[in-house]
Amino acid sequence: MRIYFSGSIRGSEEDVKIYHKLIAALQNYGDVLTEHLGRHLLTAKGQSHFSDKFVHDRDIGWLKSSDLIVADTSIPSLGVGYELAYAEQLQIPAIVLNNPKHKNLSAMIKGSQYFNYHQYHNTSEAIEIINQEVPKYQKQIKR
Repeated sequence: MRIYFSGSIRGSEEDVKIYHKLIAALQNYGDVLTEHLGRHLLTAKGQSHFSDKFVHDRDIGWLKSSDLIVADTSIPSLGVGYELAYAEQLQIPAIVLNNPKHKNLSAMIKGSQYFNYHQYHNTSEAIEIINQEVPKYQKQIKR
C-alpha cells in the first residue's frame, strides 16, 4: 500500500513529533511516500533548496501514485487543503485526522462526505484511528 501523509510543514516542533509517530504507525501498513514530514530537520524553510515547482510536481506525483491519503488537519494549511481536494478529484480515499484544540476545521473539509473524518485528542487516539481505519482500505487495493 502506498500512503501519502499530509500535514502542515509550518507546524511546531511538537507537531513534527506527532507526525513522526503517525507516520511510524502508517508504515505498519505500507510505504509512506512523505515520511520526511516526521523529521525534525524539516521546517518551513527545510525544503528551500528545492524550487516551489519541484516540490509541487514531486508531491503531486506521489499523490497520484498513492492508494490512500492520511491528512492531519490540526494546523491550518493551504497545502493540506489543496492535497485533500486533489485526492478527492482523483478519487483517492482520504482519512482526515483533526485535533480540535488548535482551531476549527474548515467546513469544506469537515462537511465533505468524501473524507473519512476523525477527531483525536492525543497521539494515542490518532494511532488507534489509524489502526482501525487503514486496514479497511488495504482490503480494497488490488496490486
